[in-house]
Amino acid sequence: ARFIGEANVFTGVVLSRTGTLNVMEAESFEPLLVDDETPVDVGDRIIVTIRPEKIRISDDKPVGKDLNIEHGIVEEPVYSGFQTKYVVCTDAGSRITIFRQHANWSEGIPDIAWKDEVYLSFSARDMVIVEKNAQ
Repeated sequence: ARFIGEANVFTGVVLSRTGTLNVMEAESFEPLLVDDETPVDVGDRIIVTIRPEKIRISDDKPVGKDLNIEHGIVEEPVYSGFQTKYVVCTDAGSRITIFRQHANWSEGIPDIAWKDEVYLSFSARDMVIVEKNAQ
């Protein structure tokens, strides 16, 4: 299969593993939760991805099980008709791309603008290990 589109890519080391749930230390992040069936061991260096549309952006800190949560500042909001693309710089220095579909705006989602403080959240199940023992 070929991949078309954008993805957020992170490299790090597996700190622990319970079943399919991995805790990963990645540069410029809090430890990340990655729920993937790819067999990895503690100490393995891995590369993971998450699609921009799988990341939620909000002005309130979310709560949830097996949820990755990052705080940051909107560097770049780009309105493109059917969606808005956000580039957010996290407190730890990572740049993350988020897509928010406009079909959901009527559901009380806050209006988010340039330089706003925001929270990003994404499920451990939406993270995909694409490479093991990465250099």
